[in-house]
Amino acid sequence: MVTDDSVQRARIYINENDRHEEQPLYLAVMERLRNEGATGATALRGLAGFGPSHRLRASGLTSLKENPPIVIEWIDRADRIARLLPLLDDLAPGALITIDAIHIHRAALRGHGPFANERYVGNSMQADPQAISHQAQLSEAITLLLAYKQSVLPVIDERHRVQGIITDKEIKRRAGLRIPLRILRRLRDDERRSILASLPEYSVAEIMNRESPHLYVQLAIPRALETMIEQDYDQLPVVDRDNTLVGLLSHHDVLAAALYQGNETPPGVREANPPTLVRLIMQTTLPLIENTISLAAALERLLQTREQHLLVVDAAHRLQGSISAIGALQHLNGAERTLWLAALQSAESVQANDLPGVQQGLEGVLEDNLHILKPNDTINLATRQIFDLRLEYAPVVDEEHILVGMLTRGGLLRALIQESD
Repeated sequence: MVTDDSVQRARIYINENDRHEEQPLYLAVMERLRNEGATGATALRGLAGFGPSHRLRASGLTSLKENPPIVIEWIDRADRIARLLPLLDDLAPGALITIDAIHIHRAALRGHGPFANERYVGNSMQADPQAISHQAQLSEAITLLLAYKQSVLPVIDERHRVQGIITDKEIKRRAGLRIPLRILRRLRDDERRSILASLPEYSVAEIMNRESPHLYVQLAIPRALETMIEQDYDQLPVVDRDNTLVGLLSHHDVLAAALYQGNETPPGVREANPPTLVRLIMQTTLPLIENTISLAAALERLLQTREQHLLVVDAAHRLQGSISAIGALQHLNGAERTLWLAALQSAESVQANDLPGVQQGLEGVLEDNLHILKPNDTINLATRQIFDLRLEYAPVVDEEHILVGMLTRGGLLRALIQESD
């Protein structure tokens, strides 16, 4: 028998027909506890019961209108119960609530993995993000996104409550801007002005995504990360219980949280299971080309890839470097740069013969200073490298420098979620 005086059980006594804002009260209480970071709770339907009124309530089929009792049993650390119980006062101000110390025989009051030690969104978010009024113009939103290097711009009302967001997706879908913000930031001022001048005049309210997700400040990091991955956002607004904007959480912040957890491991304590290796989580379907093709053919392939980067290998599949849409812009000049920029803006398929470099190889645009991983590197080492260098991906090569896979930031984050469950 394992005893732990810091663990308590809270019991909340309500009735099945109690409501909160058109929702069963027991579901509202459970949702509040889950959102605020409680370890776990169970709602139990009583067979019968009575309270101070001495009115007997039962749950049999012949007495469904008798409002049978519900008991919510919640077992957690004492400090967490003390912190969260006052947050239930507005939901169940008249409910009987008891607390008692318990003895634990076997339990997992918090999962293992990189986010085990109380890592919530509020611990890791960026405070005081840039936001914009829903009454502003789209041009103002783009200016803020470019200047502050946010991938998401929260849209707020007069009380700073989040009304929606603006990202590349909304601007592309509704205003026709086809060049991602990360490329726009690398253009010359005159090029950027020319592209933005062609956009129609829209208000923020017309462009923003009103159905976009946002993250609650007390949400556990793994659950927040699941939302970001499922909705395909690398950054999302963080709100409090009143839907007021309090911060932003990004993939980079999540990696920082994972590294922070690793640094908290006490000396002499190690995991019972060996660490996950890169070869177990890397992807083997790769965006690659051989180094013998023409620059024009490589640029055509780049236009067809979502991430707009390609790995370059030789005939023996040894990694030679990479080529990217941004890298090509940096190496092309004059008419060739103008041609490539026009291709990036085109909504239609562009053929290799219409691109620069039909008679050129890749030597001038090949990026050969890639940061690589090895198949047997640990997930911890990969997290540190991708975090420190702010990488979107890292090629994985064997001892002969043969390309065997690629670890993307998204793939790494999915692996961190699995380790936390």
